[in-house]
Amino acid sequence: MQVGEWNFEIVQVRCRKVEKYGDAYKAVASISIVDGEAHVEGLLSTAGFSKQDKKDIANYLISIGYNYYISSYFIGDKRITRKIKI
Repeated sequence: MQVGEWNFEIVQVRCRKVEKYGDAYKAVASISIVDGEAHVEGLLSTAGFSKQDKKDIANYLISIGYNYYISSYFIGDKRITRKIKI
């Protein structure tokens, strides 16, 4: 959206696993859009992430036009990046 000389875009989504809005959440993640690619980051959960959790995040990304996302993790001081097709 353009307002004056400012261009506004949504580049980050905060995801919370919760039964009903306003309740305490069980998990959280962030989706950042960087150079046109979706990056799923900051996965934190009280019980780990299930296959259904991954499907739910993938379905959201599909709904906004993405067919893959980038995820990364660290082993020691080395960052491992994966492109995950959905």
